[in-house]
Amino acid sequence: MFARMCAGVGVAAALAMGPAAAWAKTAAIVLDVQGPTTPAVSAAQELQGDQTIELTDQTRLTFVHLDSCKMVTVVGGTVRLQEKRYMISGGEIERERKRCPAQVQVAAAGESSAGGVVYRNFAQVAVFAVRPSIMIAGAKAMSITQATVKQGNQTVATLPVSGARIAWPAAQPALNAEQEYELVLSTSDGKTISQKFRTADSNDSADPAGLVYAQ
Repeated sequence: MFARMCAGVGVAAALAMGPAAAWAKTAAIVLDVQGPTTPAVSAAQELQGDQTIELTDQTRLTFVHLDSCKMVTVVGGTVRLQEKRYMISGGEIERERKRCPAQVQVAAAGESSAGGVVYRNFAQVAVFAVRPSIMIAGAKAMSITQATVKQGNQTVATLPVSGARIAWPAAQPALNAEQEYELVLSTSDGKTISQKFRTADSNDSADPAGLVYAQ
């Protein structure tokens, strides 16, 4: 049994004041959960600070801790979350790496909004796998109806969106490694969100999911 505490690495300057209240008490976001937890959590759920989550021995939980910009996968044990740090005891950390989520804001109808507004440690350019699975969190998450990947003026892929998750179809060719792309999200009321991202190299492509916060 062990305990591990990870401190935050510094807070990015707030360039947009609007999202601050929404994120003021959010410590982490769940990317994936396999197995029961107490209390029960689900993918895309925002987890508050001063929260404790108990995992069974076989439960695997992946979350992004916002202040430290860490994506963590843990099996079993107890996860204690605070805004500035997290502690894992009695479990095994399978994966822990720096991964800043992207934050995007919805534009007015018929307009586009450039992604990458920085608040806390949000990424200006997100990093996704070459066959990305992308989780959408935030107030606008459930309004996203379509996702398009572009490179320059070329449409590379049009992707289905289901339950605030974008899954890369098995028949769709993978993206090129270490390239820059743009993810364009369309909402049910005709608005769009645009987020730049780059693809990881082949050694980085095993992350379970990317994260976009749609405000």
